[in-house]
Amino acid sequence: MTTETFDLVIIGGGIHGAAVARDAAGRGLKVLLAEKGDYACATSSNSSKLIHGGLRYLEHLELKLVRESLVERAELLRAAPHLVTPLKFLLPIYDWQTRSAWLVHAGLTLYDLLSMGDGLPASGRVSSAEAESLPYLRQDHLSAVLHYHDCQTDDARLTLAVALDARARGADILNRRAVIAIAALENGYAVELDERGQKRRIETRFIVNAAGPYAPQVDALTEAAPESATAAARARQPYRAADAGPARTVRLYAARRRRAHRVRHAMAGRALPGHRHHRRPP
Repeated sequence: MTTETFDLVIIGGGIHGAAVARDAAGRGLKVLLAEKGDYACATSSNSSKLIHGGLRYLEHLELKLVRESLVERAELLRAAPHLVTPLKFLLPIYDWQTRSAWLVHAGLTLYDLLSMGDGLPASGRVSSAEAESLPYLRQDHLSAVLHYHDCQTDDARLTLAVALDARARGADILNRRAVIAIAALENGYAVELDERGQKRRIETRFIVNAAGPYAPQVDALTEAAPESATAAARARQPYRAADAGPARTVRLYAARRRRAHRVRHAMAGRALPGHRHHRRPP
C-alpha cells in the first residue's frame, strides 16, 4: 500500500468541505477532499436554499456576524449570479405581535445599512392598497406589510460548483471514498481511505473534519480528535448554538498547536465559497 503526502485532508464533501478545499488550494496548499457518499448528498442539499445575512441576529446585536454574512452574500451574487439570485420577502405585521411595525422596520433599515453596496433593493413598506390586494393574507388587525431582499440558491449545484473550482485550483476532490482510520504521527496524521474495496494510505499535516452531522463518527476513528467546542459554544451563546446544530461542525486536527493557530488564522472568515483572497498561509 503506497503512501501519499498532503498538506491538508478534508473529510466531507458538503459546502463547508468544498469551500475549505477551494480556499486552501487557492493558497497553494496540497489538498485532498474525501467524501464517503456523493457531493452535497446530505445536509448541503437539504438546506433552506437561502443565502442570507441572519436578520434575526440583529436582535442580539450580532452586527459583526451579520455584516460578515452580508459581505459573503454580495460576493456570491457577484461570483455566481447563475446560482444565487435575489428573493423578495414580505413581512406582515399585526397589532397583536410583540414587535411593532416601526421596530421591525428599524431592524430592516439597519440590515440595509450593513449590506450597503450589494445592489439589492432597499427594504420598505408596502402601500395599503397593495397590502389589501395580496392574496391569502389575513387583513384583520393588519398593521403593516414590510418588504426586504435576501437571496436564494440551488444548494446542491452551488456545492458542486465550489468543489469543481477547488479541483481547478489543484485540489484532489474524491467521492465514494470513506475514511476508515486516522492515526496521529509526530508531525501530522495518517489517514486510511476505502477506495471501493482498496485501501489507500495518506499522510497529512492537518485534517479538517467537515462531515457535518457525521463529524462525531469521524472523531470516533481516533483518540487524536480535538475536543468538541459545541458544549462551550452552547454555554456562551445558546441561541446560536441551538440554531447551528451538528451540521455546522467543522473542526481542525493539528498535531502542533502553533501550526493549528497559523492555519486557523489564515483561513478565519474565508471558508465561504465567494471569498476573493487566495494567498498562501503566512
